Amino acid sequence: MRASKDHGLDGLRVADSSIMPAIVSANTYATTLMIAEKASDLVLGRPEPPQADLPASAA
Repeated sequence: MRASKDHGLDGLRVADSSIMPAIVSANTYATTLMIAEKASDLVLGRPEPPQADLPASAA
């Protein structure tokens, strides 16, 4: 994922839910907030958190 940069507006970054390949079946607020947090981490140059070692789903 890469942060979006609009042309003509210095320093403006946009993070919205239009990057989701499919609409979620619940309220989109939490998903959009997670997208914005990821975008801010990319802009600030923060490293990615380590992957959690979770067991595979039995579903």
